[in-house]
Amino acid sequence: MNKQLHFLAGIPRSGSTVLAAILNQNPMTHVSTTSGLVHALDGLANTWHSAGLLNENDADRSKLAATMRGTIDAFYSDVDKPIVIDKSRGWPIPQIMAAMSAVL
Repeated sequence: MNKQLHFLAGIPRSGSTVLAAILNQNPMTHVSTTSGLVHALDGLANTWHSAGLLNENDADRSKLAATMRGTIDAFYSDVDKPIVIDKSRGWPIPQIMAAMSAVL
């Protein structure tokens, strides 16, 4: 199933958990609890960078973007809903959002 991925972030006590609960009432939508996906993707990108894979084998970062998309697909492979909302405080970090714009 081809899933649409969206991001939900909020500072503590901002209502993001309540919003997630409301969105989860829609049978087409899955909203994660606070997810570690953002940290897994950040670690993947940092590992590729420190290993020199970006410069030598993936100058345009297309392989990294495909690997990150595969990681996302695997992370949510057990979810059988077309809309997935990943909740994490890490999503608004500018470097993370720039990387995700290339992945998605």
